[in-house]
Amino acid sequence: MAITVDQKYVQGVGLAGAESDGIQLPYVAPLAWWTNKRSNNKDDGVDYFGGWAMKLDDYDAGVREYGVLPNWYDGDGGNIGQLKTCRSVLVAPFGARKRWMDKEKGDRKTGTHLLQLAYIAYIDNDRKVIPWGPMILSMKSTTAMAYDKLVAEWAGSTYAARQEFAGGAPPHFFFMPLGTFGKEPVLTEVGKAPNTSKVTHPQVFQYGEFGEKQIDYLYVGNQVAGYMAEFKAQSLDWLSDKKWKSSESLEEDESATHAAALDTISPADQVFRPEPPELFPEGLDFNH
Repeated sequence: MAITVDQKYVQGVGLAGAESDGIQLPYVAPLAWWTNKRSNNKDDGVDYFGGWAMKLDDYDAGVREYGVLPNWYDGDGGNIGQLKTCRSVLVAPFGARKRWMDKEKGDRKTGTHLLQLAYIAYIDNDRKVIPWGPMILSMKSTTAMAYDKLVAEWAGSTYAARQEFAGGAPPHFFFMPLGTFGKEPVLTEVGKAPNTSKVTHPQVFQYGEFGEKQIDYLYVGNQVAGYMAEFKAQSLDWLSDKKWKSSESLEEDESATHAAALDTISPADQVFRPEPPELFPEGLDFNH
């Protein structure tokens, strides 16, 4: 299938932001943050493999606005400790903002804090890619740096197929499988000796040869491309918000929230492993 992305959407998603302070997004976009491996129990899902976590209230708000979002698993704690977790999501980025985190200020650690706006999709039981809606993906320090590298590699690995089968459409118009995959966690050592640690950075699913079939499968479609351009246009002030970028304090520490809820996440909620889509090797747990 020949893919042609409407140029007004290409231009819309590529717009630069305006400058302003204290801005909130004018649409619902739940925030999910990256969480590293913190358990040695394989049945603990994201806490064993690494992946995404989201407060239950944010998840519920997203579902009310955009419909069911499968493959996020329950934490059954109370109040702020309630979480949803997911090993991987399909993402089509359409805007990001970053700020520097200074180790001299409170609990902030040296490095980058990245908030990535992306249109999210999931794979249903019929192995179809189902676009869902916008989400904010929060990544910090080495995770944010690893993500930037993955985005560049995704652009490179899809380049030839995008040129041949999609008229050179930009890489962010093809859903990128982002998270953790396979049957064991992939650990990366970070820091400088003797202060090193091992973390589970996000990965992009490796397709091997990327051709027309994969391009067709992961293309967001012109309707979603239009939604991305519209959301981007509504996000310009938020993306360049000076107040956020220069803030002396971070919003509530997502990692601390997750840690507080660890003993409330039921392993039984984490064992569902949907059949992998046909473009993925047999035996790979794509969504879990």
